[in-house]
Amino acid sequence: MQFTNNFKMPDVFYRLIQREREAYVTKAPKGVKSYGVTTLIDSPFIYKLRRKHDSEITEDVVDSLFAFRGKGLHEGLASVPIYNVIPKINIGMMIGGSFGDVWVGGELDVLRPYTIEDYKMKMVEAVWFFNDNSKLDLTRQLNLYKLLAECVFGWPIHNLIGQWFLINWVSYKAKIDKNYPQKPHVEIPVDVWSRDDAWEYLYSRVTLFEKPLEETPICDPVQRWQKKTQWAVTKKGNKKALKCEDSEAEIKAYIAKKELKEENYEITKRQGEDTRCIRYCNVNKFCPYYQQTYAGKEIEQEEPATE
Repeated sequence: MQFTNNFKMPDVFYRLIQREREAYVTKAPKGVKSYGVTTLIDSPFIYKLRRKHDSEITEDVVDSLFAFRGKGLHEGLASVPIYNVIPKINIGMMIGGSFGDVWVGGELDVLRPYTIEDYKMKMVEAVWFFNDNSKLDLTRQLNLYKLLAECVFGWPIHNLIGQWFLINWVSYKAKIDKNYPQKPHVEIPVDVWSRDDAWEYLYSRVTLFEKPLEETPICDPVQRWQKKTQWAVTKKGNKKALKCEDSEAEIKAYIAKKELKEENYEITKRQGEDTRCIRYCNVNKFCPYYQQTYAGKEIEQEEPATE
């Protein structure tokens, strides 16, 4: 991957991001195929496109700022001594199967008696849009960490918890809006799988990742962060929607209920999109789905609804 600095970030930051990229090394034994837990729970198609086109991928260092903030949190965790707590620990193990021998590893943020915690820096918006798919990703990640910890250390794990810290939280909004997060932190307990279920999931993912690119399915709608088509009501002259609904009939019913005057508001159809493909995928130019669906088309940036 090649880094650019098109937004003129400070040279120190630019060099730091480059160094972090170059300094990354796997914890696997030398010469052994390896996968990280966070890789295995994500899209195998994106993973393989990145490996195939690594030398052709260009990314601006400004896109690494958010990840850099998260790294600061994790580095801080490693320096805090707490009784009976092991922070920021790399673990891994070798597994064998029809795919051969593979090393699977991960970095646990906090390991304490019977509990694994994962720490993340998030935006407040991540709380608003948190759904079953978001929780499933966290559940998969933490249950694979649980499997690693139990196999490597022999310690039973009964609790899996996500700890989110909200970096754009605003205190005065919490005071005036009861639906706004009341503190810059959210704790998310997730379901604990049986060891058999965790092994089954792990083997299924490694098997999928070991297939050649030609046999790998493209990202599904969840992995593409697909948004469905909706109808919106906006005040004339504004882009921000007052309300969005799944059908024109529903949005008209909302207008009638709120007694909005027709001359002041308008209804627009907001076409669905695959948000990750359009805005956050650095290999979309190599992806047949993106090329067929979006290449050469103008993508409009829309404001979220206020309700």
